[in-house]
Amino acid sequence: MKISLIVTSCALGNAVLVAAPADWETNAIYVMTAQARASNDTQIVIRNLPNIEALWPEHPETYFRTAIEAAKVLAGASEPASAKQSLLVLWTNVLKKPMPLDDQLALACFGLKRDMVLPLLRVNYIRGDKSCWVDIAGRNIGSRHDSRA
Repeated sequence: MKISLIVTSCALGNAVLVAAPADWETNAIYVMTAQARASNDTQIVIRNLPNIEALWPEHPETYFRTAIEAAKVLAGASEPASAKQSLLVLWTNVLKKPMPLDDQLALACFGLKRDMVLPLLRVNYIRGDKSCWVDIAGRNIGSRHDSRA
């Protein structure tokens, strides 16, 4: 009896250890963008950009994760002219976003922001767009933001 109780307790304990999907994994906008990445569908991503921006500031982690997926599609577009401006706007928007006030969320978001912004600095038209840099320099990008506001 004691052994079956211990086994049952262990089984229930393991069930608790299996985490539910994170909010971003089940978010419809993230899922649509991830599917567009899988099929390399640039047009879906471009049409979905306003929806991605609408995730901010209520869902900052989902915003950054979705933006990363979108950027990967746009950066790898076979017709870069159609994706160039969209990627530049997305990159600039992500760079301008302040960090949430919650320390743990801010840490997660900072890592995600870095994972999108830094690799794209190698893209010539992003690195060379002076208007975007002037706009960014005019803002306080080091500020922190209450994501609940």
